[in-house]
Amino acid sequence: MYKLPQKNLPRKLIGITATIGVLAAGLTSASPVVAAVGDVTTFPAPMGNSQPSGIALDASGNFWIGLTALDQIAKSTPTGNMVTIAIPNGSAIAGTSSLALGTSNRMWLTEKTANRVSYFDTLANTYTGFDIPTANSEPMGIAAGPDGAMWFTQFAGDKIGRVTNAGSITEFTLAADAEPTSIVAGPDGAMWFTAQKGNSIGRITTSGVITNYALPTANSGPTDITVGADANLWFTESTGNRIGRITPKGLIAEFALPTANANANQITLGADANLWFTETGANRIGQITAAGIITEYALPGANNGPSGIVAGLDGNTWYTAKTTNLLGRLLTGVTPVATTGAPTLTAASTKTGSTVTTTAGNWASLPTSYAYQWQRCSANTDASCANIVGATTQGFVISDADAGKFLRSTITAANLNGASSTASQSARLAVDGLPPKLPPTPVVGAQAVQLVPGVTATLKGAKNVKIGKRKLFRVVMSDRAVKGKVRMSIVNSAGIEVYVIAKGKWINKTGKAKKVKKIKRSLAPGNYTLKAVYTPRSNLGTIYPIATMTKPIRIKR
Repeated sequence: MYKLPQKNLPRKLIGITATIGVLAAGLTSASPVVAAVGDVTTFPAPMGNSQPSGIALDASGNFWIGLTALDQIAKSTPTGNMVTIAIPNGSAIAGTSSLALGTSNRMWLTEKTANRVSYFDTLANTYTGFDIPTANSEPMGIAAGPDGAMWFTQFAGDKIGRVTNAGSITEFTLAADAEPTSIVAGPDGAMWFTAQKGNSIGRITTSGVITNYALPTANSGPTDITVGADANLWFTESTGNRIGRITPKGLIAEFALPTANANANQITLGADANLWFTETGANRIGQITAAGIITEYALPGANNGPSGIVAGLDGNTWYTAKTTNLLGRLLTGVTPVATTGAPTLTAASTKTGSTVTTTAGNWASLPTSYAYQWQRCSANTDASCANIVGATTQGFVISDADAGKFLRSTITAANLNGASSTASQSARLAVDGLPPKLPPTPVVGAQAVQLVPGVTATLKGAKNVKIGKRKLFRVVMSDRAVKGKVRMSIVNSAGIEVYVIAKGKWINKTGKAKKVKKIKRSLAPGNYTLKAVYTPRSNLGTIYPIATMTKPIRIKR
C-alpha cells in the first residue's frame, strides 16, 4: 500500500536560521532560488526547552504554537519571526496541548495541566480562559464545530467537551478508558475523534449522539485525525505504525508505514491535497496520497521529536520539533496558483505616450516574486494577442504600434517551490486610435530649403537669361525618396507671377524636377525672382511640407 521514494532524504538542506526576509509587498520580476521537495528550514523557538507541540494557523497566515513546557504560547509569521505570549492563568505551566482557530478571530487552546480551555483574540492578543467542570480532565485536542462552538477531548476525563464563545461548557461521557486525544469536524456535520486507549474512531453529533468504530489493528493507538481532500477522515496510529482512513459511513482502511516504530503523531491536509504527518519515533515527516502511497522525508539533525503539523499559506508543510525546540518548514513543491481577482490595468489615458500599470492579481501559496509580460491584441479576443518583445516590467508605455488595438498583461508568480504553471491575465484594455496627422508647416526660403532634417530642396537656374533663348530650370532633391510636383515661375518685385515656366513638373526617379523653357518676348527686361513651389505627393503630405524656393534672375534682350 505504500511506495518508498528512491531518495527519502532532503536533496538539499536550505539552512538553519531564525528568520528569513519578509515577503516583498511590492512587485518584482526577480526569480527565486527554487529548492527541492522535502528541503527543510528551521527556526528556533524564542525560549529554550519550551517543547513546542500543537500548531495552528490564523486567518492572516501566522502560526500559533503551544509551548508545552511553559506558561506561554508562541506566535510566528510565515517567515519564522516568533514572539511569545504569556498565558495569564496563574499556573506555572499551562501545558498547552492543541490549538484551533474559531470564529471572531479567536485562537482556542487546550491547557492540559491547568485543566482549561481558553482563547486568544488574534488581533488584540487578549486572553480569556474557562475552567473545565471535570477536575484533572487533561484536555487535549480541540476543533471548531459546525454549530459555531468549539469541541475538545478530555484524555483523562474520558469525555468530549463543547464550549461556546461565551464559555458555557457541556460534557459528553465516553466509555471508560477511551482516552480521546484529537477531534475534527467531519464532512457529514458531526465531530470525529480518536480514542487512543479505546482503539477506535468516534463520531459525535452536535446533539451528543456517539458512535464508535473499532480499528482492525489491536492496540493501534489512534492519535490525531483530520479531513482529507477526498472527504474522508484520516488518522494516525502511533503504536500500530499505520495511517488510517475512515469514510463517513465507517469503512476503515489502514496503510502500514515504511519505517518501523515511526510513531506517527499529528496529521494535516496539505496544500497539495495529500496528507502530511509527523513521525516522532523516526525523526521524519511523512506524506500519504489518497491512494495510500507513502513518502517519508528525514529531518536534519537527530531526535527532533516532530510533533504538531499544519499546512501554511505558502503551500508548504510546517511542523514543531518538540525535542530540539524548533519550528520547521518543509517544502512541498506547491507553486502559486491564481485565485479570484485577475490583474487589473490602470492608466490616466489610453493615448499613445501614456503609461499603463498592472497589478499582480491574487495568488495562493504566497508568491515571493512576479514576472510580467505585456501583450498586444489586434482584436478584442484572446486568440489575437501576442507577446510584445521586451515588455516585461510592471509598467508599459503605449506606442503608435498599439493605437487602435488592445493591451493586456500576463503575470506568472513564483515562490520557493518554483513558478506557477499558468499565467494570470488581465482584461483587455482598448487603446485610442492615432489622431489624424496634420501636414507640416510650409517652409519658405532662398535657393535651398530644408524639408526635414537631412533632406533639402534646391532651386537651380541661370542668373542671366536672354529673351527668346532656351534655358534649363530645375529643382533638385537631396533624397530620391522625395516625390511630388514642382511649379516654377518668374515673379516681379510686387510678388506677382508674370511668367510660368512649369505648371506642375513631377520629380523624377533621380530626385529632380526640370524644365527647359524659352522666355517669351512679351516679358520686359529687368530684375525678377525665379520661384519654385514644391508640393508633396498625397501619401507624403504628412511627412514633407510645401516648400517655396527663390533666387534672383535677370532678364535681358
